[in-house]
Amino acid sequence: MADPGPTQRTQGCDGIDDSAENEEDGVEESKIWGRLLSINKFFPSVNLIDNEYSLGRGKKCSIILESKELQASKYYLTYSSTHFKIVRDTVKNYVYIQDLSSNGTYVNGEKIGKNKRHVLDNNAEIALASKTHRVYVYIDTNATEDSTVPSNVREKYIISKEIGRGAYGEVKLCFIRGTCDRFAMKIIAKKHFTLMGTQAHTFNQQIQSECSILRGLNHPCIIRVYDVYDTPY
Repeated sequence: MADPGPTQRTQGCDGIDDSAENEEDGVEESKIWGRLLSINKFFPSVNLIDNEYSLGRGKKCSIILESKELQASKYYLTYSSTHFKIVRDTVKNYVYIQDLSSNGTYVNGEKIGKNKRHVLDNNAEIALASKTHRVYVYIDTNATEDSTVPSNVREKYIISKEIGRGAYGEVKLCFIRGTCDRFAMKIIAKKHFTLMGTQAHTFNQQIQSECSILRGLNHPCIIRVYDVYDTPY
C-alpha cells in the first residue's frame, strides 16, 4: 500500500454542500452518479443527480455562468449561451458530453467539435474555448476507488488523477468530500526505503520531521501542508 505523504493545497474552489449528515440527505447522496469538480475557482462544483445537465451563459442552463468574477474574465465572451451538455444514458449505461459551443469544448486536451459527442470517463478533464482553460474534472461515483490508498484517506478525500511523478512517489489531484476544496496529495511508497538498507529508518524519521516542520508553516509564499498520513507500506 502506498503511503500518502503531505497533502498540499493548490487552489480553492466553490463548495458542494455536504449531503450525508442525516438520513434524508444520505438518500440524496445515493442518487449522485457523478460530480463535476471545479479546478477553476470561479466555477461551481456540481453533484450530478439528473440525467442531463447544460452549462453556459443562458438563463435556461442547469449551470449558469453569471458570477461577477466570470463576467470579468477574459474568457467570458467565449462561452456560448449553451456551451455543452452532459447526458447520462441509462439504457446504454454511459455518460457523454456534447459540445454545443462556437469556440469549442475540450476533453483531456482534445477538441470535441460542435454538435459532436465524447464519452466521459472517470477523471476526464473538461476545458472551455481553449484546451488550456481547464475548468472541471468529471468524477464517476460508480468507479472503483484506488485500493492502494488507505481507507481513512479515501473517507476524507476524493482521489482523482495523477498530476506528477518523481523518484520516490507520485502526486495526485484530490478534493475534500463535502466542501470540495482542492489539494495536491503527495504519495511516497515506503518500498523505496528498503533500497537504502540500514539508512531506511533514518530516512523515514527525516521525512516525518520535515512533515512536522512544514505543517507548522503558514505563509503565502510557501505551499502549505494540511494533512499527513503514515502507513506501514
